Amino acid sequence: MFKKQFSAKSVAIIAFVVPVLGILSDSYNNSYGFFTRALSGLLSPLNLQWLGMRNASAAFNLIFCALLLLGAILFVSSKGKETRLPRFAFAIILFNKAIFTLYALSTILTGSLFAADGRSKLVFLAYLIIRLAWIGLAWQVLDYFNKNKQLEIQTNTDEEQTTSNYVSASSGQRFMNLIADMIMAVLLFSTLIEMLIYSDLHNNILMRFQAVIGEKFTLLILIFIGRLLYYVPFEVAFGATPAKYLTETRVINDNGENSDFSTILKRTLARCIPFESFSFLFGNGGWHDRISATSVVKEKGTGVNGRRYFLVVPIGIALWGLSYWGYSEYGAYSRRREYQAERERIKDDIYHKLDNANTEDFFELKTAGSDYYQDSNVFMKVEKISGNSISFSVIEMNKNGQYSQQDIGKVYSSLKGTFKQVSFTKQELHNAVKSTLAESGSENRGLALNNQLYFINDITK
Repeated sequence: MFKKQFSAKSVAIIAFVVPVLGILSDSYNNSYGFFTRALSGLLSPLNLQWLGMRNASAAFNLIFCALLLLGAILFVSSKGKETRLPRFAFAIILFNKAIFTLYALSTILTGSLFAADGRSKLVFLAYLIIRLAWIGLAWQVLDYFNKNKQLEIQTNTDEEQTTSNYVSASSGQRFMNLIADMIMAVLLFSTLIEMLIYSDLHNNILMRFQAVIGEKFTLLILIFIGRLLYYVPFEVAFGATPAKYLTETRVINDNGENSDFSTILKRTLARCIPFESFSFLFGNGGWHDRISATSVVKEKGTGVNGRRYFLVVPIGIALWGLSYWGYSEYGAYSRRREYQAERERIKDDIYHKLDNANTEDFFELKTAGSDYYQDSNVFMKVEKISGNSISFSVIEMNKNGQYSQQDIGKVYSSLKGTFKQVSFTKQELHNAVKSTLAESGSENRGLALNNQLYFINDITK
């Protein structure tokens, strides 16, 4: 695909830079404005968006970057011998970016892009170019690893001749491939599913399919397409899926060569046979191996003992839980900060209006414990300002609601002279504003009306 292949040094540098870029991008994605969040999303190596689980997907992105960073360290410290984590990670990056690219190209095929304005088209083009660059980068890295990784050969000598054969993957490796590929496919396709659901055009297409063939068959078709998209490109181009990179296994044909498209397509279609996934446990290879005349063999192990990678699972789960908790706490802290900042802005605005009150103003009141955004039905109309004292008419509407100054003014004009009259000092009014914002010791600083404490929620001028 590319004329010039990466060197070991280039791959090592990329393996270090990509996870650091991902961690920084994720930090910017949570802290800055729309443009920076969009840019950080493009520069992040992995974009997972699970339905209603932003913190969980962000935590997974962080763990993914940590694993790739660990893989880079192992790759360099072993002088290029330990390659499992980098190969796995860049395979995930390749597939993730390819999914986004396919979705983007679908907007061209459906014609929705042509209806967009010029600026949106430029943004789309920038997104497409950057994602294609990610695909090219990941492809080159995987191509380097594949060309420098040999298959394990077992030599058997008897009295008459010496034979050499590739070593078949063990049942344990096949089972790991099955489970890991299943998990990664679900995680990666969840992003595509979310985009389809929230896209009106694609969602309408899915709904039409569902109306014709039913929900069950629509789901089966999506699973079938997902399998084709996941297995065929990987096994045709590299002879391995992300899980096979972890177990250091590869798919070959009966001639010991990489399989062509038609062979891998046949192999993938055979996976759709019921219970086929577990057929490798009851014979020499799985049904999809025998039907397509392929086999899964071991690559020559050059790195650390593969059993140590089992520690990645509990450590990864623990780190994911810790990261999820951290993201949730940070999100809650950020929301509290934003809420407090908004309340301070509201408080300052009310203070300013209070200090410049006139006889055209209406004070909106709330009872203790009411939220700022909850509707109110009690208002006070300024009648007279005498030095440090302000007199009001108390207006009680029939029910809670969002009333404009015009609405309250109409009620006031029609019933003028019938409202209860009260007076408060400006200090009492200031204290009532503080009480609205739930400051320490505010529970006794409201305005006493009708045997209840009220707080100033807003002033309409």
